[in-house]
Amino acid sequence: MQRTFVLRRLEEAFDSPEPVDFGKAKVSIEHVMPQSMTEEWYEVLRKQTDPDETESELHGRLLHTLGNLTLTAQNSKLSNHMFERKQKIFQSSGLSMNRQIADAPSWGRPEIEARAALLADHACALWPAPATSGAQTPERIGQDLAQQLEHALAMLATDRWTTHRELAVLVGAKTETVSQHLREATDVARRERIFKDTRAAEEAGAAPEGFAPAATLAELVGLEVDEFVERERRFHALLLENQRPDVVRATQALIDEWTRADGGLVWGGGTDTSCFLLAWDEGVDADWRWALVLYPMSGRAEVVFQHMARRPPFDDVALRRELLHRFNAVPGVDLPEDSLNRRPGFPLQVLLGDGGQRVLEVSLWFRERCLEWLNQRT
Repeated sequence: MQRTFVLRRLEEAFDSPEPVDFGKAKVSIEHVMPQSMTEEWYEVLRKQTDPDETESELHGRLLHTLGNLTLTAQNSKLSNHMFERKQKIFQSSGLSMNRQIADAPSWGRPEIEARAALLADHACALWPAPATSGAQTPERIGQDLAQQLEHALAMLATDRWTTHRELAVLVGAKTETVSQHLREATDVARRERIFKDTRAAEEAGAAPEGFAPAATLAELVGLEVDEFVERERRFHALLLENQRPDVVRATQALIDEWTRADGGLVWGGGTDTSCFLLAWDEGVDADWRWALVLYPMSGRAEVVFQHMARRPPFDDVALRRELLHRFNAVPGVDLPEDSLNRRPGFPLQVLLGDGGQRVLEVSLWFRERCLEWLNQRT
């Protein structure tokens, strides 16, 4: 939902003479280049890849970036059609950003990257960085977002609980900002059922099946839920349905700790909705890196050496071998020595006890190597 709020605010900044009433409009996220690709779309990307990059990899790199996202109430009409058909629909849109997309002669890597740069400039003007000297004023949640948060909490059933992170996703704010708001507000509804994270909820004896993710909270206040948030809700639902409560808590705790360390997350599609632990999110760089993918139905954590082998710095086999040995030092993990170009895994039960902390430490080591490479590149 953070993406929905960002796009909505960017649209409002265009100062249209006939602005859209977002209180009434049922808009949701639209990927102009679609998530479900056709051969015609792949043909467009095939001519725009970097050396040694496939069109599928370029699609994954561009898909969720700011330049490829917009808001619409006509997702079903847009679907995965080619740009020429979407262009006609965008031309009649009430949103300025969609009419700008319609003005593009085609849609592919150049257009997506150019639009991303344009919107990034708008974002920098809307949300300037804090001053680098003098007293710093802590970020605050605006009154409208605070009311939205209060509304969701007031409607939270007595057997449900949530966390600071889920509330942050709901209102499109940083987790630290929500935490500060909760510390300062004296009349927050259901305060006893708001936990810092899932580990704190476990220590307080909260039942895993009572967890209310951001998508559930959004439904309580009548917000449109974009696909990214819905996938996250589905991941947690599948995890709860298919794994033991202690494994559920351990997996949720790993995800919490990863995001607290500024790692990114993306949620896969398909039947077994997966969770990718990204070294960074798209706000840092669109060229993602990840070492672990969590699968809630099968109860497996996959180490994606196959993905790493084509992307620096872990295209270096020595680095991949060191990562394998670090994972194998965690009790219960036994990745084959000959799997440095494959996708071996281990059961989520490994995360029980101190296993989750040890897996996190290995994952953070992976992230540090990736960030070192990223900093050298830039």
